[in-house]
This record gives sequence, structure tokens and C-alpha cells, in this order.
Amino acid sequence: MKVSISTMSEGIRRLKWTRKKKTLEAKERKEEERQRWMEEAKRLDVNKLRVIDETGSNLTLTRKYGRAPKGQRSKGSITRKRGKNVTSDAQNFR
Repeated sequence: MKVSISTMSEGIRRLKWTRKKKTLEAKERKEEERQRWMEEAKRLDVNKLRVIDETGSNLTLTRKYGRAPKGQRSKGSITRKRGKNVTSDAQNFR
């Protein structure tokens, strides 16, 4: 069934849904494994740890806004598996 944009907009308005920023969470998040890691990490010797800073930007395309009933959050999920990250230095050399 084809419906015009104005018909969809009117339907959404009658439902009293408003445009708002989504609350995103990772699809892959496994809370039990996360808690287990936190407990194991407490026993690590911090003097033997090496930290590698891999800060960069991921160029994924995810909608940041959605619609939901008034007074409720618009929820969504995104894949946290990252593709190639691009740092500011890498962008300057291209």
C-alpha cells in the first residue's frame, strides 16, 4: 500500500509521537561476561599493564533521531563491531 508523506505525518501527529534523539545501546553487549571481566580485572597487577590509545572516529551511518510517544524515549540499537577507524592524522595525509 502506498501512502503519502503528508498522510504519514498526520498519522504520527495524531498518535502524539514527537521527534527526539535516540538512546542507543550495543547489540553485542553481554552483561554477564562484562561483570566476569570486571571481577577478573580487579586481580590484575597494574604495574604489568600497558595501555594503547587507539582513539579515532568510526564513520558508521546510524540515525540519531527517531519517533516515540510523548514522554517516552526513542530507543534503537547499533552494531558496535567497528569498521576501519579514521584518525585526524590519517585524514590529513590522504
